[in-house]
Amino acid sequence: MHYYAILVENKRVKGKVVQTTKAYLGSVTTEQIPYLKATYARKKPRLVYDNE
Repeated sequence: MHYYAILVENKRVKGKVVQTTKAYLGSVTTEQIPYLKATYARKKPRLVYDNE
């Protein structure tokens, strides 16, 4: 299975939602998907570090 990442912006124009492409990020692996979601999320996830 192949995945491609595209960064889009949603806007409401005359009462309808319109998506505009902001950046084409290219082919991604399944391991990269959670990191991309975290990077572009509105609410940034809290990073937890081990003190070992």
